Amino acid sequence: MKIENIIDRIINNLLYLLVFLLPIFFLPLTNSQITLNKQLLLVVVCFLASILWFFKTIKTGKMNLVWNKISSGVLVLFIVLAVSTFFSATKNQSFWGTSIEPDSFLNFILYILIFFLFSNLISKNQVFKIIKVFLLSSGIVSLFFLIQEIFGNIFPWDFAKTNGFNLIGSVQVLGVFLGGAFAILIALVFTNKDKSPLMWIIGALLFISILLINFWVVWLGLVFSVVFLFWTKLRVLGKNKIKLKDYYLLFAIFAISLMFILIRIPMNDILDLPQEVNLSYKAGLNIATKTLEENAKNFLLGSGPASFVYKYTLYRTSAINLTEFWNIRFIQSSSSIVTVLNVSGILGFLAILFLMGTFFYEGFIRGFKNKHAIVPLIGGLYFLTLWIFYSINLCLMFAGFLMLGLWVIASKKNKEISLIDPPQKAFFSMLGLIILMVITTAGFYIYTQKYTGAVYFEKGLNFLEKKELNMAAININKARNMAKTNDRYYRDLSQIFLLRINEVLNDKDLSGKQIQEDLQRNIVNAQKIVQEGININPKNSLNWLNAGRIYENLISLNDTAAQSAVSAYKRAIELDPKNPQIYFNLGRTYMTMVERVQKNFNSLTRRFVDDEEKMEEFQNMHNEIIDFAIENFQETIKLKFNFAQAYNLLGKTYEIIGKNELAIKSYGIFLQLEPENIEIRERLENLTK
Repeated sequence: MKIENIIDRIINNLLYLLVFLLPIFFLPLTNSQITLNKQLLLVVVCFLASILWFFKTIKTGKMNLVWNKISSGVLVLFIVLAVSTFFSATKNQSFWGTSIEPDSFLNFILYILIFFLFSNLISKNQVFKIIKVFLLSSGIVSLFFLIQEIFGNIFPWDFAKTNGFNLIGSVQVLGVFLGGAFAILIALVFTNKDKSPLMWIIGALLFISILLINFWVVWLGLVFSVVFLFWTKLRVLGKNKIKLKDYYLLFAIFAISLMFILIRIPMNDILDLPQEVNLSYKAGLNIATKTLEENAKNFLLGSGPASFVYKYTLYRTSAINLTEFWNIRFIQSSSSIVTVLNVSGILGFLAILFLMGTFFYEGFIRGFKNKHAIVPLIGGLYFLTLWIFYSINLCLMFAGFLMLGLWVIASKKNKEISLIDPPQKAFFSMLGLIILMVITTAGFYIYTQKYTGAVYFEKGLNFLEKKELNMAAININKARNMAKTNDRYYRDLSQIFLLRINEVLNDKDLSGKQIQEDLQRNIVNAQKIVQEGININPKNSLNWLNAGRIYENLISLNDTAAQSAVSAYKRAIELDPKNPQIYFNLGRTYMTMVERVQKNFNSLTRRFVDDEEKMEEFQNMHNEIIDFAIENFQETIKLKFNFAQAYNLLGKTYEIIGKNELAIKSYGIFLQLEPENIEIRERLENLTK
């Protein structure tokens, strides 16, 4: 057997394996058990298949690309996102993502590879087989979800015992994914008369799960899918007689879907499933608008892939502080195309609209003429339409680009581009393929390092939970060395050094000299790691907030820590101005500084009782810092009126400067929020005597 045939067989098996495994794949090795490990599978299969494809092309000297307008649309989207990533203020974040953002440039590379691999390396006769493998995997996902929710936990890990746990993501994401699989199955049964028992079983599993989740976006997608199926069937039949009995199933699905859109039937309450918290469409569009208005670069190219969270913290409304979700950092809008508008600007928005418009146009014009094309066409219609109504998710994007690729290969009118004629073209094509092979191999190596870092990080968190600080520090430091661009590792490692400092201070068995040495070493390490994290990603307010907390805790041990904490908190406020927690922390830092000034003031009173100038200087400093503290506590309350601890510290601040009436008022509000606090109740009673 020729090596080309062996490569073809390996690639085919890899692609079949990917379609089957991706929906059900997860591992308990990392902190993100679902998404990160699905990304790992995508990277391994896509990169390996691409390398084999490039190698085969170089060996044979032949490569024909199946190409149409959809392929051009995908390529345009890739180019825009690449340029947006290059000009991003947070290039590492935009390329890799640090919180498994589904809209990172790396993830879009994977989605686009899915499209080109399936549109070029799968034959038309394999389209139905791929779709059936996808449906089988989706049926397993649905079965697992139903067993998990009805009969109890299957897996022993704690993360798998949470309510609503499934193999796709949140419960709503699961509903959208299974809804797409159900739309594809309907198209398969309706257009190709595949009524095997397995299809009926999978269909029943999918429908039951969709019914129990009861998410309006899913029903909307099914309405669109059924209407388009009706339309294509009528176009094919023309003036021929229609047999209504052939449409009974479609009529029933259409009626049920429409009913669940119009009437709020609490089906999901049967299992008491958790509700997903999403940013509203209006809020997401408002943030995107403000991002585009910042400058010409943002207008054209956005803030960069996977950077929505930074614009959310910068432009979010303070109204969310009145809800229990005030401390959530949304990484994307509720609409995929709004997220794309934010992170890749007008050019990215137009690119995604061009891709969607081209697909819909091609599908409506000639998609119904081919029985192989109608099923992936319905799948693509479902997933692409929901880009308007739902957020980006790795599994949903995988399914969408998979359907696009299958539709391209299933369509008859596709252009094949030769890369070997004329000879000059062949030379540059082969050179380009060699470069692509090297880049792909290097990318695969770097990614495996980052994934290994994620494994070490999870180990470090487990040790931290057991309060084994040395082992936690060792493993998280390994994670940091493996993935130097992930700023979360730096934040967690600096917190471990802070815990070590507290351990040293509370260890009565250590000598004075040893305490001093251990303190100095851990303080230096904490400050070093904090600064490295900021240097990695200075646009992330969490890095500055973490720096402020570290320095705030070092005030009693380091003369410059107080000012460093203030500077860090102020920078965090610039990046996240509607976050009441940062103002509270800054006010608390000023309170700590007041206590230090008071100690120095009392000392100076004894030493320099006759030095009026020095005494006046300290008094002014004391008053100024107190004013800063009051100002920040008041801002905290302004942003979040039920922030109990802000009233507590504000009351203490007023008490220090003798404004007892204001202190009584602040303590009174605090007790309304926390009526069982005995300490503050006693303090209030003493003030009112």
